[in-house]
Amino acid sequence: MIGGPWVLMDDPEAWSDEARETLARATAAFKRWRRQLRTAVVRRPTVDAEQYDAVQATTEDGRVLLAISVPSGAEKLRVTLDGVAGDFILCDEWSGETQPVTISQGDLTLPGTDGLLISLTPA
Repeated sequence: MIGGPWVLMDDPEAWSDEARETLARATAAFKRWRRQLRTAVVRRPTVDAEQYDAVQATTEDGRVLLAISVPSGAEKLRVTLDGVAGDFILCDEWSGETQPVTISQGDLTLPGTDGLLISLTPA
């Protein structure tokens, strides 16, 4: 989700079945968001450690799509989103699980995994 077209320029014949499945899931998530992302403002949020990489896309209606690359072994991380505060419904775009969250001063704490694709919808 972060690598965009550069990921696709790799040799797809060398990809494992797991890599293909991951790319298919990422593509499906992108397609769900494609229309809103065309006019979204894209920023780099601040993540609490340098080894993380993240991209934040904020849509005109206040929804946020957040992709984070997380090194293995991380238990949790704090992300400071640019221009985001208030009550939201957080959705894990991989699992579909949702939960209400309140973001104060842009700070959001998330569980550590090998990567996250999170959306936030104003409550």
